[in-house]
Amino acid sequence: MILLEYKNKIEELNRLNGDLQVFCAQYSVDAKIRYSLLLCLDEIFTNIVSYAFKDKQEHSIHLTLDYVDSAISIQIEDDGAPFDPIRSIPRPKLSKNIDDIPIGGLGIFLVEQLMDGLAYTRLNDKNVLCMRKRVVEFI
Repeated sequence: MILLEYKNKIEELNRLNGDLQVFCAQYSVDAKIRYSLLLCLDEIFTNIVSYAFKDKQEHSIHLTLDYVDSAISIQIEDDGAPFDPIRSIPRPKLSKNIDDIPIGGLGIFLVEQLMDGLAYTRLNDKNVLCMRKRVVEFI
């Protein structure tokens, strides 16, 4: 398990992506799963930086990465405004024409589709989002 800390700055995405690449290399995670993890973390981290903090102060975003039972577990914790991305955003009504889909909510929908598990809790005045991705496909 590794514990990482980032500031609420979009520039931190580069460091986060690099840290995730190193973690995945340690466990020989294949490119398809690594891409899914990067895409989901990019979405969640960008949303936290963009919307979680009402002030202009520097805040920490904590990330825990773990590899257990052929799955990668990711926990993201921030002290921003309470926000449950799983229950707060209505699921998009997907239509045949992309232009008919309203803006908003597609990112978390994508995360839900790519991850094998997603859970949110508010604990000690912090948002805690947990994601899980199997790295071994079951036949």
